[in-house]
Amino acid sequence: MLLLLFYLSLHMPANKQCAKCNATFECKNDATDCWCQQYTLSSDALSYLKANYEDCLCSQCLRSYANQANPIISQIPVQQ
Repeated sequence: MLLLLFYLSLHMPANKQCAKCNATFECKNDATDCWCQQYTLSSDALSYLKANYEDCLCSQCLRSYANQANPIISQIPVQQ
């Protein structure tokens, strides 16, 4: 029973705060079923985000990085 509760806690949606703008958003805690999977990011963009943020970004912030042509070359933060 305890193992089942632990498993469910890992896969249940959780409210998080965006590491960039502090907005509250829902994270599904499961990379195969999360809304963030709709965005395509280059490996350079993913590396940049991992190096600069400790946790997830909200959809607005993540979308802004996904829409940038090359966020690594410019190294300019996305405007809110």
